[in-house]
This record gives sequence, structure tokens and C-alpha cells, in this order.
Amino acid sequence: MSDEAAKHYTKIFLVLMAALVISMVIIYVTHAAWAVAGIFIIAAIKAYLVLTHFIHLGSEPKYIKVIVGTTLAVLVILYVTLIPDIVWVETGLP
Repeated sequence: MSDEAAKHYTKIFLVLMAALVISMVIIYVTHAAWAVAGIFIIAAIKAYLVLTHFIHLGSEPKYIKVIVGTTLAVLVILYVTLIPDIVWVETGLP
């Protein structure tokens, strides 16, 4: 691996670790409903970074992208449908 590639992967790794720390700080500082949504958004950003920089999804055949896109669409649907229940349990709101 070239020195430039190693620097690139190190930078992405540090961004991922910073996002992890931000997620942990959010949950320890507050248990508000927006915290859950914020952590999910950060997780989606981290997944995007891993897919594009470490797994190299851009150079894969189209059917692989369709499989990954379908899986992500199902995850978004699950997120949108389950987040009200998670917020309701955590906050105790009716």
C-alpha cells in the first residue's frame, strides 16, 4: 500500500472514531428523543464512509449496488417505522 493510501485510510478511520465518540457523548449527555435520531444519522454516515472507502462499492458491478441499495432501503423503512416506538418507550410519552 502506498503512503498516500495509508494516509487516506487513516484519515477515514479517525473520522469514524470521532463519529463514534460523538455518538457516545450524545447518549451520555441526554436521553432526549432527538438523541436517538442523531445517533442513527451518525451511524448512517459511518456506514456510507465504510461502504465507499473501505469496501469500494463504487467499483462493483451494478447488481451488487442494487443489493446494497435494497438493503439500505429496508433499513430506512425499519428506522422510520420503529423510531416512534423507541422514542415512546424512552420518553414515556403516550
